[in-house]
Amino acid sequence: MFLNRFFLLALCLSLIGCSSIPDNVAGSWRYSFETLKSALLGFEDFPITRELIDNIPYASIRLKIGKGPAGLLILETKAGKKNTWISADQIKIVEREGKIIRTLGLTNNLTSIRPQRINLTEFVKTKDTPMYKSFISLDNPEVFELELNVKVFSKGLEEIEIVGKKYSLIHLTEEKENRYLRWKSKDHYWVDPEDGFVWRSIQNIAPNIPPILIEVTKKPAG
Repeated sequence: MFLNRFFLLALCLSLIGCSSIPDNVAGSWRYSFETLKSALLGFEDFPITRELIDNIPYASIRLKIGKGPAGLLILETKAGKKNTWISADQIKIVEREGKIIRTLGLTNNLTSIRPQRINLTEFVKTKDTPMYKSFISLDNPEVFELELNVKVFSKGLEEIEIVGKKYSLIHLTEEKENRYLRWKSKDHYWVDPEDGFVWRSIQNIAPNIPPILIEVTKKPAG
């Protein structure tokens, strides 16, 4: 079982100079979400460094909502392919193989999605444009099983950099649409062609939540 990650993160940060770390590292997300209009105007990111990441003994992700400030979340639990990431003020992002399947603590949360698993690496192997249906449920406003038509496109190999490390990854996009709500969005995934691991993604979980950027800064073990 995992220990209390919030306490351990606070301890780790104190060892590397807690006074130099502002609130938006591993926390203060609730303020960002409650002041969404202001966040959309844009804020300067605190420089999350490789040294900071290496000094935290847990898997971590860099998360950014729209033009709001980026922060660092750490791995709370791992159950098979499902990872739960948590901020200091208990904002949680649950993802399975890189796809967000649930959120907690946002102004509008994704409560369920099906299918939960899409084999993105299989899409790399085909020249067709795969299509499937996705069904999402939200809590504010409450929505049950909203149907989305999804198309997948491959943009080929790209080199990206995440906090000082470079990766050659396949860039895949998912175009999602619900005609009744007239909601269209495009998700992006940068996938390792060798093992299918998603190192970076930009995902849209609801019409009233800006895109969520996730970058894996320290990969979970196993």
